[in-house]
Amino acid sequence: MREYVAEDFEDMFAYESDPLVVQYVCYGPYSREECWQQLSYHIEHQTAVPRIYFHLGIVQREEERLIGWCGLEVISRENQEAELGYALHRNYWGHGYMTEAAQVVIEAGFEQLNLHRIFATCSPANTGTVRVLEKVGMRYEGCLMEQKWCRGEWRDTAVYALLAHEIGK
Repeated sequence: MREYVAEDFEDMFAYESDPLVVQYVCYGPYSREECWQQLSYHIEHQTAVPRIYFHLGIVQREEERLIGWCGLEVISRENQEAELGYALHRNYWGHGYMTEAAQVVIEAGFEQLNLHRIFATCSPANTGTVRVLEKVGMRYEGCLMEQKWCRGEWRDTAVYALLAHEIGK
């Protein structure tokens, strides 16, 4: 995992423009211009003080190319809380990449950012994400019914979380 660079654009566009990758979120699929704006935004915010977005690119070692991202957005410094998010090129689904990346990001959040709580939200229908969140030790906290207006319909939001003192249980 590493910080983004401008040369990541084509690899990032490959997954952020894929309707299957973004089917459970309310953004995308991105056009080339929208993807460039997002990449530029994340590169710019890598040096922000204080830093709020800790999104890292996931690089597949053998091919040395960006295959996705995983990161935290600090929601409240006062409450030491951040939200976990990620996306992965569909050719790499089911191989453990996201579980490994999420575990690294969660550990860094607790150890380096001194967070108390990390949470994630997803569509309850997104069984792949639910599986990843459970594998990294996150606990299901509940479902917010019809919480988001997304792609012309109301969508439920499942909430998962992990507290710093729960690591290692």
